[in-house]
Amino acid sequence: MELLRYIVLSGILLSVLCGLAACIHQFIRQSGTLKANNSLAFLLLTFSLSVFNVLLLRTRFFGTYEHLYQMPLWFTLSFGPLFFYYVKYKLFPAYRFRPSDLKHLILPFVQVVMVITISVQPTDSQYFTWKNFIRPYYGPTEYGVFLSTSFLYAIFAYRYIRYRLAQLHKKGTVWEIDTAMSLRHLVKRLTILAAIYTFFALTDFTAFHFLNKDLQDVNGYTFFGDLAMSAMLIWLVASIYWKELIYIRLRGKEYITIENRDVEYVIEAEDLFRNAELTPLHMALLLKSSTKAVKQQIAPQQWRSYLQDKRLKAALKLQERYPNLDKATLAARLGFYSKHDLPDTTDKNTHQ
Repeated sequence: MELLRYIVLSGILLSVLCGLAACIHQFIRQSGTLKANNSLAFLLLTFSLSVFNVLLLRTRFFGTYEHLYQMPLWFTLSFGPLFFYYVKYKLFPAYRFRPSDLKHLILPFVQVVMVITISVQPTDSQYFTWKNFIRPYYGPTEYGVFLSTSFLYAIFAYRYIRYRLAQLHKKGTVWEIDTAMSLRHLVKRLTILAAIYTFFALTDFTAFHFLNKDLQDVNGYTFFGDLAMSAMLIWLVASIYWKELIYIRLRGKEYITIENRDVEYVIEAEDLFRNAELTPLHMALLLKSSTKAVKQQIAPQQWRSYLQDKRLKAALKLQERYPNLDKATLAARLGFYSKHDLPDTTDKNTHQ
């Protein structure tokens, strides 16, 4: 049992490290879109900190350092809204955060304020608050809200994915459909893992409050719930850096219907320059070639400048057709990282 405990704790630690590394990468990367990257980065950050809190509990860290028990690490009410907006920004890059969206921030804001307020109190006050308020009232309520909103936001995300797929099947490119499909697979798998975690959490709650039995004392019981939560974090990270590449490689034949391995042809044929996630590695997989061969085809231009030129030309055409289209929407539709990466196309068009 002790060996199993070390294996489980090592798995939890691995998920935390992977989550934090992916979080940092999402904050600094220049591909993709800024809003989707930031939503995912904050999701990975809050998820990693929450899993780290579980790791500290299982290693009995707080038993030695009781004054750190209320450290601000538990941000579970942010999971649902952040994941929902990550999916939304991936499906609809031109979407803008509106005043009506503020309602999704109410519960995360309340939790953050609560956690920080308690953490800055003296140790005696923390214990009093935990014993008389958190344990009997706030804790169970927060846990119930966390579990219910997680499934609720998963349903919201899934409905948006279905709606977007219906649009794309009428008029959309293969890579846009692939993006929506990969998000649908991600939602399904995370929901399954969340259901496993919920089962053990509810069983523990029911046994403690109604049967007067603490399942936390049962050897190995807590491992299953902890592993399910860690698996959600690992799967989220894996879906970013592994699943998308494999998915593109498996479906690559759909992009190339004739024996043509020219970068220019493939990018123009499917408007791939609008794909904010497109990299030389993606192109190499699609063309069954190498990244070196892809870069040689576009030399002396660098990959980023090559795509930006393609996007800028498309922006000029789109602006001629829709003169009132604002800069942010234009940038989002054409795969720019943010509106700041799009030059003032109106001035550029005037000088030509």
